[in-house]
Amino acid sequence: MFQQFGIRTWDSLFTISRCTSCGRESVAGIGSVVGIEFGRFDRLESQLLKMLNPTSPCKKCQGQTHPIGLLYCTYYPETKADLQVLLKRESDGSLMREFAKVTLDGKISMLGAITSDQEFGGKFGVPFSIRGEWAKIARESSRTQTPQFLLVQDGYMISFWPSSISQQELESVRKSIDNFAQKNGLDFGDYLSNGPKRNVEVKESFEAWLDDFADQLRKGEFQAFGLVSSTSFINHAKREFSGYSLEFPQGFHPIKAPMFRCRRGDFYLEASVASYLVTAIHRGLSFARVGRGFLATALLDRIDLMVELFEKLRPIFQDYKLIVEGGRVLVLQEKSSDERMKSWDLYEFADESTADFPRFLREKMGYDLIAKKFV
Repeated sequence: MFQQFGIRTWDSLFTISRCTSCGRESVAGIGSVVGIEFGRFDRLESQLLKMLNPTSPCKKCQGQTHPIGLLYCTYYPETKADLQVLLKRESDGSLMREFAKVTLDGKISMLGAITSDQEFGGKFGVPFSIRGEWAKIARESSRTQTPQFLLVQDGYMISFWPSSISQQELESVRKSIDNFAQKNGLDFGDYLSNGPKRNVEVKESFEAWLDDFADQLRKGEFQAFGLVSSTSFINHAKREFSGYSLEFPQGFHPIKAPMFRCRRGDFYLEASVASYLVTAIHRGLSFARVGRGFLATALLDRIDLMVELFEKLRPIFQDYKLIVEGGRVLVLQEKSSDERMKSWDLYEFADESTADFPRFLREKMGYDLIAKKFV
């Protein structure tokens, strides 16, 4: 089994090949196929099998190799576990399927062959993807011509209904949504069809992942509405990223006043909770995936880079006072007079300091590390 836990890694894919001459089997990594784990479960196998391409010559005898299988690994932040999927072509031509769950402590649970969304959720503990759940209720609503509602995780409800329902039925739907929202603290909602107004890229919106129903949504034949709890999202982020402080001003509101601060020590950045809730709804992602794929990369990684750069600069500028202003601006002051000497916005170039550091100091900060003076 292969473990790949961590914030920055989505998935990995390995091919299994057999030499047609000596029969030796080998495994080779072919990188990432980000996006498969966001889609529908019933497409997983066919999408993986498309990756079975001819491989390199056998390392033992240089004979021709033939791809016979794949090992797919993806991390589920919702359960802090890896999903492992093994597809292997047997000698009789049949396809062997094996699913496994690997937790942070290294425990491996073999799940056998899984053939449906429902079976996946029962064995793995969470739905394969929220996009798949959208597709499921869309199919049911289309089949029965009735409204469908589904709570996909704590604080996250999705709904789908035909526009042809009567005005009385529509009022009933809206009343049901309002009542559920009030009872469960769901304070932010939006229609999938509002994606263009929210500047959601087409390749990330329902148009790319809701398949046959996307056209019906565009034509207004159906309505799809997502409703989430800002408190649930915030609580998840606080648990997941406990090394950072999330600060909310008095009067915070996910729509009217959505800005908050993410802080680590003296460094912080500001962002809008509303933007992450829009991402969850319009991209069909769980809170965990929004936190890991968007909040972490947009805020946490940038803050970490600023902190790391600050620690590198501390011994270099030890003859000065180092002060952080506004969560991101480094100010150098004379120790004796508190005179402000220089300042830099570390957010603008912190990611450039990880390569050639002396060159970075010279070009970005005007400091010669060898001569130990500003130039």
